[in-house]
Amino acid sequence: MVKVILSVVCVLFFHAGSVNADSYFGYGVSANNYKVEDPIGGTESKTDSALVHFIYYSTLNRNTRWSVEVTNDDFSLDASTTNIGQEVDYISVNVGYGKRFALTRLFKPWVDVIGGIQNIDATGRHNVDAGGFLNQTFPNRSETVFNVGLSATEGFKLADKVDLNLRLMYLTPLGDGIEDLSFATFITYKF
Repeated sequence: MVKVILSVVCVLFFHAGSVNADSYFGYGVSANNYKVEDPIGGTESKTDSALVHFIYYSTLNRNTRWSVEVTNDDFSLDASTTNIGQEVDYISVNVGYGKRFALTRLFKPWVDVIGGIQNIDATGRHNVDAGGFLNQTFPNRSETVFNVGLSATEGFKLADKVDLNLRLMYLTPLGDGIEDLSFATFITYKF
């Protein structure tokens, strides 16, 4: 996964220097509702905050852009008689293609189609009996799965080259991964 991230970073810097387009780099935080698709059984939904989001996007023209985002988070899921408890650590790299929709003179959100890859490490997988005691343990799992999704983003100028972006995003895995509904805030810098 480190090789994937380094490759993405190299492409970004090459692209930023070689294309005469507006390029932005930013950092963000998000509130997420996660649902882990576990092959052994169900899991609880988890609301958590992700504090590591790096995003790069470049406009292809006034109303079209592409983006790359790297996200890392970890969270715990509680066990029950029907749900698998586990500690989850994941990193995702997503690429998006977006169009701007001018809904009003002042409201022009970007809508992006997203595809990406998630690397998930789940440890301490277990369930409990009706009394809350450990019932069964399961092997740790490490999975890499593809995901697809949609996002809607609206940006606001804070300064000449600094924007505040608000985004609503939904990602779903193509396999046993993490389903994610999130609201994120990004600060981006135009270079």
